[in-house]
Amino acid sequence: MTVSSAIVRDIVHFSASYEVDKSSLCRQSGIRLDYLDSPDHRVSLEELDRLWQQAVLLTDDHFLGLLLGQQFNFEAIGVVGYLMQNSPNLGAALQQAQRYSKIVGDVLDIRASQQGNQFVISFDPVPAWQMLSELSLRQSVEYDMAFALRSFEILTGQSFQLTATTFTYQTREPTVYQHAFGTEVQFEQAHNTMAFPCHCLDRPLTPVHSGLLNTLEQFAQNLLQQLTRQESVSNQVKELLVRQVGSGTPEVATVADQLHMSKRTLQRKLQEEGQSFQKISDEVRTALAKQYLQQGGLSIGETAYLTGFSESAAFHRFFKQQTGKTPQMYQQPPKHNSSNAPAPQ
Repeated sequence: MTVSSAIVRDIVHFSASYEVDKSSLCRQSGIRLDYLDSPDHRVSLEELDRLWQQAVLLTDDHFLGLLLGQQFNFEAIGVVGYLMQNSPNLGAALQQAQRYSKIVGDVLDIRASQQGNQFVISFDPVPAWQMLSELSLRQSVEYDMAFALRSFEILTGQSFQLTATTFTYQTREPTVYQHAFGTEVQFEQAHNTMAFPCHCLDRPLTPVHSGLLNTLEQFAQNLLQQLTRQESVSNQVKELLVRQVGSGTPEVATVADQLHMSKRTLQRKLQEEGQSFQKISDEVRTALAKQYLQQGGLSIGETAYLTGFSESAAFHRFFKQQTGKTPQMYQQPPKHNSSNAPAPQ
């Protein structure tokens, strides 16, 4: 079980705002500072445990995770944040977050359920995380819950009123939590949860202009501009696939419906142009994957999800079959402002 280096980078950089030396913090946690700029690097639970403990010790702030979560950095969750931002409403965004949560990390088991007219999200540590320090457990729970609440507000552009918040542990400072979550907080409960009215799931999302989103949109636009101006059916299909592949590759019947023709008619027209739906789909996914790997600073796992694959292994096979090379051979080091060189791939 591992955690994305982006989460670790957030912890390290936030700790530095307390005048904590980043190099010392990483060294004492057993984490290489230069690895934090590598999109494919993952950190073990043991390393994360040490990092949280050292960060709290050096900052002397037991609410470090809570405060960091409130800072809300979408870059920390990478492609998952992109998928959430491109959802039609909050409910769909939460489905994307839950579906792809393992990209970010395996620390918490996050589940959602409807209980009457309330929507409840639980944030419970996985058994392996429970075996480590209680201090780190609290930090990760509070970070995720505060991050989630703030993300709801940013995504919808509205203030968000929870109806209930619970934690499995006790605290001597309940008012800190009540202020952070804006509601009465109960401690020593069965689960760590947040609850809000189900109708909030229908709230539409406001555009969020993140660097990753702008980069991916530019890649899509570049591909669209490469299409010939001839209004062929093949190019119409390509345009639709470029715009939609990040949310999962559409089926041929779906694309046919969007072009106002039957599935059989679409397949016949493509055949007349010497094309097939599968061939076009493969071309679009390959072209986008190359751009993401070479210019986007994305991990291979993130690239896989953005091109419609649910597993990195399937993407790896597809990419090698299409290009004759592995994704690693195409991948370039991410662009960053740090003076530390990225870890070698």
